[in-house]
Amino acid sequence: MKVENKKENTAKSPILQLRILALAVLIAPLWAARVEACSVSGSIYGANSSSSFYVGLIDPNNNQWLMDARANDQYRFSSIPRGSFLVRVFNSSRGRSPARTSPRERWVSCRSNESISSVDFALD
Repeated sequence: MKVENKKENTAKSPILQLRILALAVLIAPLWAARVEACSVSGSIYGANSSSSFYVGLIDPNNNQWLMDARANDQYRFSSIPRGSFLVRVFNSSRGRSPARTSPRERWVSCRSNESISSVDFALD
């Protein structure tokens, strides 16, 4: 009895090619966004060292990201898209009551795959 070995060439299978193409189309934007992301970090220092504050990152469309931060500690926003952002310190988690800091606010411009550090604030 003779047994035939049939090897299916999966690389040329149209269904497999479509699946690979679909996967590439779905993953490409996620990969590109991750590569183009940047990070923003800094410190809050000065009086009220036991108090909790919120650092806000605000884009030109008023989209806002808030991060809990303590005085005399560091904060870090990561995976931020490219663009310009206003950075401020707030007293509340709603981001409506600015803390008294020096400087009052900072502008940062994120470019692809960049780490912006030393965006620091001194509490008044």
